[in-house]
Amino acid sequence: GTRLGTNTMADGEEVLAEIYGVRHKKQDGVLLLTSARIAWSSGDVFQLNYPYQQVKSQRISAESSSKVQLQLILHSGSPINFHFTGDSAREQRNQVKQRLQQLLPKFSLQANPELEAKTSLLNADPSLYQLYKDLVVGGLITADQFWANRLAKQDSESSVEQEGGLPSAFLADVQAVSDGCNAVKYNLTTDVIRAIFRTYPSVKAKHAELVPAKMSEADFWVQFFQSQLFHRDTTSGAVKSGDLFSDCLAQEHKTMVEKQQSGVGTAMLDVTESPAADSLGEGYSVRSECREGPSSLPLVQRCNLHSSMVLEALHKEGTPEPTKPQLEGSPGVAHLSLNYSQPPRQPPTTTALSSMADMAQELASWTPQQVVNSEAARSAVGYLVPGGSLMPSGGYGGGGGGATLTQAQREQLFRHQAAVAELLRHFWACFPVLSPQLEEKVQQMGQCLQEYLDARLSELMASLGPEGEQTVGHLRTCITVALERYHTRQSKRKS
Repeated sequence: GTRLGTNTMADGEEVLAEIYGVRHKKQDGVLLLTSARIAWSSGDVFQLNYPYQQVKSQRISAESSSKVQLQLILHSGSPINFHFTGDSAREQRNQVKQRLQQLLPKFSLQANPELEAKTSLLNADPSLYQLYKDLVVGGLITADQFWANRLAKQDSESSVEQEGGLPSAFLADVQAVSDGCNAVKYNLTTDVIRAIFRTYPSVKAKHAELVPAKMSEADFWVQFFQSQLFHRDTTSGAVKSGDLFSDCLAQEHKTMVEKQQSGVGTAMLDVTESPAADSLGEGYSVRSECREGPSSLPLVQRCNLHSSMVLEALHKEGTPEPTKPQLEGSPGVAHLSLNYSQPPRQPPTTTALSSMADMAQELASWTPQQVVNSEAARSAVGYLVPGGSLMPSGGYGGGGGGATLTQAQREQLFRHQAAVAELLRHFWACFPVLSPQLEEKVQQMGQCLQEYLDARLSELMASLGPEGEQTVGHLRTCITVALERYHTRQSKRKS
């Protein structure tokens, strides 16, 4: 049956639907939809519990199908299947589908950046994705345990990455596209927005002040592209009244005046200067004064301002400026002095010449000595190659009579090696056990290792045939050592 309503759970979440007769992995249970998550239980505990942020999409079986099914696709790529078996199974499935159609878009906007990082890692590494399916989807460990160290390692690696530079024409590359209805569209990317904020701190401050307290993100950028600040190179005249970014333009004009008074600092970055000004003719390389008004800055001076602001943005991100030697007679112009000097060659010593002469004499008088005859050598090699009578059977390379593992068997073996290594890493990381959380994890990992040894490893040995025992012997040994440590500790705690 189905129970719809808005009951409240103990944690404050509203129960939107409770549907009985929903099967998952051949087990009957109850499917529960709340205001924040979808869950399924076959007893007193929810075996499946997914917040809507983790659900990417849903699929349903065809209307002509004999089974009425609903499939959830998680952001990790894992599918979750539900089979509706009640008297009104199709109606129940459609009710759940409609509820999810309303809920999922709301929570997709709240996508967790950490979840996106996990998804990208799984998509980029097929072996990691396979390990995730074997351990997490297989129910051996939780997703939090699987990602505990991996995300921390990725964060530490990404924190030392060098900050990328700023493209010099990032605003010019933002092209307006007409939509055919007397309107234009600007396509803004995250990189362009970051570049604007880094180069123009006044715009970033304005964004922090207004969004989302006084206007939406879209309205802010609409006004930005309509402002005199963005169109200052294509329009002229005074700033329009009511322009949201008029104070940003005034601040830019003030900065330009200060830069002109203090100088650019490095002559090679100042396009108003030229070492050969007289040879360029009248009207070139003449420093012109700023005209009144923030919208009337000369283009050459604005180039200097833009260059300095880009360099300051990079410097604020932590890029150190190297110490540069000064060229004599040209203050502010950096150069690099290179002094080439070749150390005198030292003649070889008498000892080195004597050693080389002795070695040459030994090589000239050396004659090969036959230690074993050719027939005996061929016989020995035959005994020692894989499949030979003196080589042990099994292993990765081959077995008795030249038997070898197939490609599918090798891939299966590598999968089990990765899974066992991950379980053992979690187990041994619990020692020394100094907290109740570690105590609980030791219990869980010990049970997982025992289950893996009894079920999955035995299944692998059976699939490999006669060579299975020796091929997976090292895996069995690693798990056995861990289980001995686990049982010894359990015995001490009981006594």
